[in-house]
Amino acid sequence: MAEKGQRQLSEKQRRFVREWLVDMNGTRAAVRAGYSEKSAANTASRLMKDPDVQAYRDELLKTEFEALGVTRHSLACLLYTSDAA
Repeated sequence: MAEKGQRQLSEKQRRFVREWLVDMNGTRAAVRAGYSEKSAANTASRLMKDPDVQAYRDELLKTEFEALGVTRHSLACLLYTSDAA
């Protein structure tokens, strides 16, 4: 995962991203990943701004979209048809 110029994420940071994918709620993901409940909202905000966390999130989203067969074209068609309704 660590591409040129990227630092290696900790296991806790990777778990945060995986937990974020469950419900896309940063605060709950931070708590489930093992961060302090008291500072979970701030921790989530900080992590989601981290370029390496964003890159890992994008990588996992891309994998999930590919597995579901979601493409740019299919999303565009969905948006177009929902606007027409």
